[in-house]
Amino acid sequence: MFTKSTIFLSLLFFIAVLPMPAQVSRDCERDYSPLRTTAQPTPEEIQAGAEVYLSRAYLQAVEEGYFDRSPSGMQHWVYVRPASRKELKESPIPANIPEKVAKDGNIYTLSRTPSSIHFFQPTANFEGDFSPEWADPVMRIPLGLEPVNVITLANRRFTITQKTNTYIVVNTGGKELVFFPGFPHTEDVFDTPRVLEQLSEKQNMAAAAMLGKHFRVMHSPNLNYRTRPGGLNHSFDPSVDKIDFVVKDVIANRNEVLLAYQKDNEVLFLVIDKDSDFRLFEMDCISLAQRERNTNTPNVPALTKETINQQLNLISANENIAETILRDEALIASLYSRFQLRPNGLRGENTYTYFQAHEEEDISPCIKVNLDEKGNLFLQSVYSSEKGLYHTRVEIHIPGQEPLPSVRIPTLDKRSLRYQSKGLLVEKIRFPEGGDQGIIEAIARHCDQEITLRFVAGGSFFQDVKLEQAFKEEIRDAFLFSCILKAKN
Repeated sequence: MFTKSTIFLSLLFFIAVLPMPAQVSRDCERDYSPLRTTAQPTPEEIQAGAEVYLSRAYLQAVEEGYFDRSPSGMQHWVYVRPASRKELKESPIPANIPEKVAKDGNIYTLSRTPSSIHFFQPTANFEGDFSPEWADPVMRIPLGLEPVNVITLANRRFTITQKTNTYIVVNTGGKELVFFPGFPHTEDVFDTPRVLEQLSEKQNMAAAAMLGKHFRVMHSPNLNYRTRPGGLNHSFDPSVDKIDFVVKDVIANRNEVLLAYQKDNEVLFLVIDKDSDFRLFEMDCISLAQRERNTNTPNVPALTKETINQQLNLISANENIAETILRDEALIASLYSRFQLRPNGLRGENTYTYFQAHEEEDISPCIKVNLDEKGNLFLQSVYSSEKGLYHTRVEIHIPGQEPLPSVRIPTLDKRSLRYQSKGLLVEKIRFPEGGDQGIIEAIARHCDQEITLRFVAGGSFFQDVKLEQAFKEEIRDAFLFSCILKAKN
């Protein structure tokens, strides 16, 4: 989709080789899937009585000549000369002659409408019927309708007064206009207030997540760029496998987010859309993690992983967890060493990243815990398969105990996300605080037991997986660390 933006973007572009240990790269990989969402009006929203705006995508396409690549399918009437007395008396002109005498006494003839013209306004010659004539393969616009430069109508609010299969009549400031759909489609031309609100949220989300940060993109076959926002997609040279850039600004459009970068003297635009399937890493996170790994931390006791896990398991079974942990400075230091506070722009807050995160693929079926700096915990479920399950909640099954279900999140809820990745349909649900209904604490207290995770869909559909030890330990540590943070706040 092609969009207009008054924001100028630039990125510092260079190819570099910086070693990234697998653990560090996993901790510093960023989920950009929320930026791939689509904001599009439905045909039902574009009806008589609705308030609409010209979409930025449509205006950008007109301004940059996108429609000029294809021939127009319309003809309209243009002035030729004054009609002679004979022509005035013998009106109408025979049908085989592509000329007409208008009300103003002048001769008009058919002319190919420029491909970028889709809106017309009535003149004194218009006789009141907007219905076009069809002369295969073109559509003839009624006499008395003259083309309108839509760039002059940007940011205006329109009210749809009439909608038919062949035209839409709108009113703006008492001025009547008619739009003839076809190419482009109606849904691509108009934005509704709902779509504008979604675009604003997407713009703010993208800016918060990307603005001023240094990223690395690991190349993939469907990584594309453009030479201008409304241009065609181009593929990168296959030999380019890493792109490092600093984001100065972003453009969020209906179906994509565009990032611009400077290469030599040319500004190019990196495309993030529904087909994007690359890996994105925050380089500042990687640099910090590497410095931390290379720096001695004398305040963190040299306890073995087995010893720490053993003690944490004992504490997680204790009723007063916070009081028990706060008496053990060594364990507090060990827990702090496992987490790093990172800005998470996609949610507009700071979150703790688990430094000892598992090495499993991010889209493997599992549950994770998001932990903010106040100690609040949010459960997230991740499921992936070829056909999808469309799960709405999760359950855990611990031997000898009743199943623990989460709250249900409808599939159309904004907290329920689905997208394609690596040939699989990935489903992610971010539950509200407390939406786990005790699942997080139960896992923390039974980390050494076998736990079955059930993804539950509508009806009797569900899928069970074994919750791996790495996920259980990550959830246990996040729960314990949450107790510390809440006790200290």
